[in-house]
Amino acid sequence: MSLQQVADAHYVAQQQIVRATAEQAQTTWSDLAAQTVIEQWMALLADMVQLLTKGQLSAARLAMPYLAAVAAEQGSTAALSGVVAAEAFAGVAADGRALASLLMQPALRVAGLLARGADDQDALRSGLASLTRIVATEVPDASRGAVSVGMVANRRFTTYVRHLRLPSCGRCILLAGKSYGSLEGFARHDRCDCYHLPVVHDGTGRLPGETPDQVFAGLSRDQQDAAFGKDAAEAIRAGSDIGRVVNARRGVFVAGGREFTRTSTGRRGGRQPRLTAEQIIRDAGGDRAAAVEQLRRSGYLLR
Repeated sequence: MSLQQVADAHYVAQQQIVRATAEQAQTTWSDLAAQTVIEQWMALLADMVQLLTKGQLSAARLAMPYLAAVAAEQGSTAALSGVVAAEAFAGVAADGRALASLLMQPALRVAGLLARGADDQDALRSGLASLTRIVATEVPDASRGAVSVGMVANRRFTTYVRHLRLPSCGRCILLAGKSYGSLEGFARHDRCDCYHLPVVHDGTGRLPGETPDQVFAGLSRDQQDAAFGKDAAEAIRAGSDIGRVVNARRGVFVAGGREFTRTSTGRRGGRQPRLTAEQIIRDAGGDRAAAVEQLRRSGYLLR
């Protein structure tokens, strides 16, 4: 199996969890009535939190096998150090809020639309789309967070390369194939499906075949327009620099932007504030030992 195949298999496994979780959520949503959506959804909220938490946990548990397979494919067969605490990435939203709060948004959206005169079915469809986005964002974020922590815990992973799953937006295409230090955060926006490809040896630049220019050239005209917008894509086709075109627009959002979360990670429970895993990595300033120590203290690593 090639390195790309390992990465693809990991992505497919992650998306299977996303689909299974989304399908269950959608089935539950289908029984709601627009006029009583708040009351019905609140009665189901605990079950929905449990469902999404299960999906996050399953996705986070993919991290260590994925890292081991990536390392082996690059010729490193020694056992990985550290064990990612998958539970630390489940039961809380990527931005630090409680899942119950996040999962109330679809129902609140329906109620808001109804108050503005929307049709019942249109309002319910909008709420369902919101629920699906939540699942499609939170489950992969749990996986990515766990992979990031696993990389930091293992010195052999000196860098990672950002890979795309096309179709992608212009902001992500600009970052295609770019190498980052293992302690650098993974910038992403809502429903971003880019992923890490950890690299065992030191490396800089981009992997062959996945520079932004090469990705752009490999897209059809319609795909280029969809990714960048018609005017921006035309400017790139005319020879404009992709980076300048993209950077003239809004920057990439970083999930987990809030510094603290109150979810429990210790065996004794409790809800003491803790830094997010990505914030810990950023705060370490490139000091791997400091990052590992703080990740352990905060419950993201078991050893």
